[in-house]
Amino acid sequence: TRMKLDWCGTPISPHAKQTAWSAFRVLFCMFVVYQAVDTLFYYLTNEYIQASYNEQTGTWTYPENIPMWVNILDAIRHAMSIAYGLLILFITIRTRSHIRAKYAIPEQTCTGCEDFCCSFWCGCCSICQMARHTADYKTYAPACCSETGLDPRAPEVV
Repeated sequence: TRMKLDWCGTPISPHAKQTAWSAFRVLFCMFVVYQAVDTLFYYLTNEYIQASYNEQTGTWTYPENIPMWVNILDAIRHAMSIAYGLLILFITIRTRSHIRAKYAIPEQTCTGCEDFCCSFWCGCCSICQMARHTADYKTYAPACCSETGLDPRAPEVV
């Protein structure tokens, strides 16, 4: 990858054997599997737990006697969502920390926890900031689904 990190933000040794699965591929497959399982569980459980609105009384009514398997699948679905969100947060924190260390960028506001704060409160901004810092997008256009996110002819950022 562009930053020489594995899928969880850990630096890869320059002497390590190149694997067929880049960080992008691993994370993309994890996302597809997560979305597929989440969607499947949603469609299996939604009809049992969907609330209905009574216009005459202006109240919502939730179903009674929900089967136990529906509660279990719904709990798994929500636990999976929390775990996936925490994984993405963890990876973003580690990657941002690595970039700051590599380019000697000091923390400015939340000393000791800036990577966490930026990744947690504005993950999209942190990811965009990391992308802009590690590539010259004015000179080399981004390339969707490439190993580095850039045109293969783009030079490696040191």
